[in-house]
Amino acid sequence: MVIIMIKKELSTAWRIGSICIITYLASYVTRNILSVSTPDMLKDEFFTKEYTGMLSSVCFIFYAIGQLVNGFLGERIHPKMMISIGLLITSISTLAVPAVASRPIHFICFTLIGFALSMLRGPMMKVISENTEQKYARIICSIFCIAGFAGPLVASIFSMFFRWKVVFLITGSFTAVMAAASAVSISLLCKQGLIKFVPQKSNGIGSIFEVFKLENFMTYMLLNAIAEIAGSSVTFWVPTYTTEHLGLSAGAASAVYTIVSFSTLFSPFIALFIYEKISRNGPMIAAFLFAVASVMFLGMRFVTDPIANIVLLLLAKVSAGSAAGVIWSVYIPSLGRSGKSSSANGVIDAAAYAAASAASAVFSVLVSYIGWNGLKLLWCALMVLGMLVPLIGARFGKKDSVSAVK
Repeated sequence: MVIIMIKKELSTAWRIGSICIITYLASYVTRNILSVSTPDMLKDEFFTKEYTGMLSSVCFIFYAIGQLVNGFLGERIHPKMMISIGLLITSISTLAVPAVASRPIHFICFTLIGFALSMLRGPMMKVISENTEQKYARIICSIFCIAGFAGPLVASIFSMFFRWKVVFLITGSFTAVMAAASAVSISLLCKQGLIKFVPQKSNGIGSIFEVFKLENFMTYMLLNAIAEIAGSSVTFWVPTYTTEHLGLSAGAASAVYTIVSFSTLFSPFIALFIYEKISRNGPMIAAFLFAVASVMFLGMRFVTDPIANIVLLLLAKVSAGSAAGVIWSVYIPSLGRSGKSSSANGVIDAAAYAAASAASAVFSVLVSYIGWNGLKLLWCALMVLGMLVPLIGARFGKKDSVSAVK
């Protein structure tokens, strides 16, 4: 009887997880096609670096805004509707970009793409956390993170073999197929009773602030913001850092960037392993991992050998990425019983994007004044802040009746 129950739980998790992961992969391919297609697009006089940069910015601005709005709506609108409509809007907008040579239309398309893509993750987190056993939900969410890294890889492969217009057409068509596939799959799982959706009652716009009542929510939100700075803002500077400061060639710098990016694929599973085998105190695990990252960044300040310096950078990135893994692989899946996993996902993700955007702007200005050595110390200081946040939260945090992972 127990074996039958385990098999049923595993089968349910596999069926729910597979459709969500493939859908999430499609969204990440779409998010990266502009980046990988830009070199080819610039061959056309219609496009410039400034123009494609603005299209990218508007996409991510509306993605961040959408995370707040759609995280809130994801608790109240059926996930089948949210996910399929989000994918359909994304598909139509993606297909329209190569079809129409109009800058206003392009801006509208990338605004819609950013907002529509934000309709996916929150509802999927809700489906996973509320309909699968927590141990399986953690694994699914860890693979989710890998899909986020695999998306840019798939997009770059498309760009290697096809012109940019074809890349947009392939991606838009694939997204349309996934819109239909996800709608059919979720409908079948609902009919079979494997997905149950209980909409939350709305108390107006103030409902979005209810997530702050979740135990440790503020701690995890701040931790993820700091981790996102290390994950995106620091990573952005890796190629420039390795060429200007370490004296590597452009080819070697590109290889280092690939290695560092690939290594962070394992971060969610490192976090999950520590949680399952060593400690179940999520905030303290994150504090430890940020402490390790701070030591690695500090070591980069004093180690001049390029290879050793890069190893320290890699270890710092993996440690910080593992700290983020505590949020996405452990904390979010634990919120199933709270009924607020979609809203929590939206608020945490939006805060992280805002922090990373601000950090990128600050780093761009500061690097001219404090140099690379000063910037490494700033990165170290950020990791120390990440270490202190859980300690301060544990000291002054207020317990709430709505409990989540400790």
